[in-house]
Amino acid sequence: MGLKLTSPGALAPWYTKTIPPVTRALEGWFCFDTALERIGYNRAPQKGNARMIGQPTVFATHARFKGGVNYLETLIPETASMTILVVGKVPGPLGGSSTTTAAPYVATLSGATANPTLPGGIALYHTTDTTLTGNANRMNAAGDGYTTGQANMADNPTVWGIRMLRTSSAGGSRVSNLTSGQFANQSLATSRLVTTVPLRIGGTYASTFLGETDISHVAIYSDLLTDDEVAAVAASMRKRMARLGIIV
Repeated sequence: MGLKLTSPGALAPWYTKTIPPVTRALEGWFCFDTALERIGYNRAPQKGNARMIGQPTVFATHARFKGGVNYLETLIPETASMTILVVGKVPGPLGGSSTTTAAPYVATLSGATANPTLPGGIALYHTTDTTLTGNANRMNAAGDGYTTGQANMADNPTVWGIRMLRTSSAGGSRVSNLTSGQFANQSLATSRLVTTVPLRIGGTYASTFLGETDISHVAIYSDLLTDDEVAAVAASMRKRMARLGIIV
């Protein structure tokens, strides 16, 4: 992985753009550690920074977000096909199955849409203390309404891992933990329903999803990455996390 300095006088590597192993459709490459003032910096070349809402807590290896209180609002629009990878966990038990306690990694759910009767949205989040969920709204099978297009898999939220959501209109949705090797598919291949709002990291647009997440690294792509491309991005994430003393 190479580094590209784009800000004269900046102190590398803190304000450098990163050239990751997969640049096709790259929209966001965020790394959280050490300093609050850098938390919104998007290392993806030629892409804008995120806006900080509230004040996330910054640690040596990650940032801690709380849905609805402390999160980042990016400039990245939701697209019909997306791949989102997150190195993260939750700091403690969620304490139930209510959406109020759900812990969001990256989401647009439930943001504004062009057609309010067909709500769109995407979200990668922990639903319970044993479940990881990937939500990607789409038309239902009958074509007369919408479905959440939800994929749920067994997961331990309190353990560091590379968690991913891949979704498209033709390919359904897949949620996975690349560290544990677990995954789940939602195979409905109908048109995706997208929002008109940008993605948020550590928060959603809903009044619920108020859980906390510890996030170290986020990669966002506006297309469906191949298995080989996912493996290359994950390898880069693992290399960075190993330097921080975390094995994923």
